[in-house]
Amino acid sequence: MTTLGRHANLTRLADESFDLLIVGGGITGACLALDAATRGIRTALVEKGDFGHATSSASSKLLHGGIRFLQQLRVDKVRESAFERVYFQNLAPHLCHYVPFLVPTFSGLKSGKAFLAAGAAAYSAISIGQNRAARHETVKVPMPRLIGRSEVVSRIPWLGDDWRGTGALVLPECHMKSSERMTLAIIRAAAEAGAAVVNYAQVTKVGIDDNRVVSVTIAAEDATDFEVRTDGVANCAGPWLGVVDGLTPGNDESPISSFFRGSHLVLDGIQLDCALALPTPQKIQGVTSRGGRHVFMIPWRDHVLLGTSYAPHSSKIDRVAPTPEDAEQLLDAVNSALGREFLTGENVRHAFAGIYPITAAAVKSDEYQGASDFVFTDHGRSGGPVGYFSVFGAKYTTARKLAEVACDGIARHFDRPLGNCRTRDMTLAVADIPDADAFSDSLLDRYRGQLDTETARHLYEVYGKDAENVLQIAAASPALFEGFDNARPNIAAEAVFSARNEMLLHLDDFVLRRTGLGTIGNPGADAVRRSAELIGQELGWSQDRISGETDAMLALFPRLYDEAA
Repeated sequence: MTTLGRHANLTRLADESFDLLIVGGGITGACLALDAATRGIRTALVEKGDFGHATSSASSKLLHGGIRFLQQLRVDKVRESAFERVYFQNLAPHLCHYVPFLVPTFSGLKSGKAFLAAGAAAYSAISIGQNRAARHETVKVPMPRLIGRSEVVSRIPWLGDDWRGTGALVLPECHMKSSERMTLAIIRAAAEAGAAVVNYAQVTKVGIDDNRVVSVTIAAEDATDFEVRTDGVANCAGPWLGVVDGLTPGNDESPISSFFRGSHLVLDGIQLDCALALPTPQKIQGVTSRGGRHVFMIPWRDHVLLGTSYAPHSSKIDRVAPTPEDAEQLLDAVNSALGREFLTGENVRHAFAGIYPITAAAVKSDEYQGASDFVFTDHGRSGGPVGYFSVFGAKYTTARKLAEVACDGIARHFDRPLGNCRTRDMTLAVADIPDADAFSDSLLDRYRGQLDTETARHLYEVYGKDAENVLQIAAASPALFEGFDNARPNIAAEAVFSARNEMLLHLDDFVLRRTGLGTIGNPGADAVRRSAELIGQELGWSQDRISGETDAMLALFPRLYDEAA
């Protein structure tokens, strides 16, 4: 097991020379680091906050198969997304599972069963061959099917007898329990392949000599500023792409034209064992369409995840929170689709938001314009600094493909032979488990009387093979088998494991990103305080630091909505 040791990685950045330094530790930077390192490129990655803390965590957690691109007649994007969904799951099948999405049918030509059936048939034809790319049985995509009205209402009784739908297309989509863990797993795999990776390390300057990249200056939260020698820089900063470009003389303008905010609500009081897609009045780009943009209700962590809202964002992108208007947009969308007031603010347990960077030249506030195409730019080819690259992602699902395209382009920069892309056929070491049920059963057998079925499955779904390492920590100190006095399946040993192995610097790294302890809302002051104490003991925090981290974490939860966002 590779430990993400902070001191060792900071030392490597200061002492070694690199071929490529990646700026940004979201899913795009993570995938590029893995691809580059496994090809033999001397790779480093730095992230100004925590790994995957921004856009990559503030999503619907979907690896989307691309059927929505049919409306734009983008056959290329449909097929790309369908195959990338499989390749992504091949990397870490323990972090993914298929959820049946019910797309309701209604009376009328474009909302009826025939239209959706034709779309599903076209989608299946375009995506043919995707299951041959699956390396695990659980990754193979179930076939879509049509169901009648009675089956829809039977599966979702709260739709009510007066629901006006005629049935639904059941479309399997892949959902991640934790997009944050997926990002981290890929970053750690990059480290296993030789990359130096550090979070809370911000690039403050890109050094240029004779129009070539020669270095970057790093300001790390827990170190003095220092210089890293590198022959190349890949800007994978997402919404901050233009900020990093501004540190580099001679760059072209950023492709980002504006920002929109997407919010999600975590709902209480609703039972749902399948996902439900509901149409909204909001326009979408497309040549052919059965209606407006959809919002999704997805079963997640014993709650329902509702998203995504869509609204212009003109404030600071470092501080993104859902607004009351975002919540109202989502609640109204569901209530309008159902024809009655079904959801209220009382159903909202938690909320989070992220940024959509928009690349369209003409921005339309009343039409969804989320980017479909990723962008790779070699600035040296257009007179900019040689060795400076921009890598801008459109979707979580296609981050692996973007990394492959970008790495192919970056490889031309080096005067030595490099390996081919390996990530298409790779399974991460932490995910190399032939039989998930047998693995969970073996954990139960070894820790009989100390571990229940729900916790064993939770540990597998979050940590993969590292579940064994978490439990070894608990076995050495049996009190660490205890939970956090709430309904969540987390155990105290997770805090110790993450502190030792996963480059924690702050309490919210653990509560919000290494685990799902706080992802669905406040787990309670006792759980937060206990986490801080365990992590503090491992990292040598003072009592004042433990108290400060606890207070800061608890202060985040009441601020579901931010009028100034």
